[in-house]
Amino acid sequence: MLAILASCSAFHLTASGVARSPPMRRSRSCLPVLAEQPSWWDKILYGQAGPPVPPPPPAPPVGDSLRAVFDQWDVNNNGKLELSEFRRAMLAVGLDSDAISAAIEALGADDDGVVTYELLEARLPPGPRAAVVARLNQDGVMDSLYVPPEKVCRSSLPALWPWPRPRP
Repeated sequence: MLAILASCSAFHLTASGVARSPPMRRSRSCLPVLAEQPSWWDKILYGQAGPPVPPPPPAPPVGDSLRAVFDQWDVNNNGKLELSEFRRAMLAVGLDSDAISAAIEALGADDDGVVTYELLEARLPPGPRAAVVARLNQDGVMDSLYVPPEKVCRSSLPALWPWPRPRP
């Protein structure tokens, strides 16, 4: 038993200056077995790949700040959202026209026709705010501002239709 322990380099029983016999020199490659490869039991249970890897940790939650998405919605980069920009953003979030009108009334943007970031942070109602936060990615912006054509109707975006409506 002592010969086996002495031949394994993990135990270093021999002094560094002592000459080793050829079998002991060959046994320098005796290293402890590491779990780099799946064991035979894991191969039977899970196949060649071994046991499944645990999923990555969930992404950190996005803060309550809407600054990044506000900058994304501000198409003309003037630091303010016109009502047309705000309506299009809320349509992209998935709100219907009644909820958008209620949000505009809650923001108080009817007077001057623009929504500032401070106004959005302070007065955006909880329902639309939750819908916006649910659509944000890790960077705090929406993946897409696409609005399907069937959602864009003349009644929901009157500021974008300067010409008179045709009669049916």
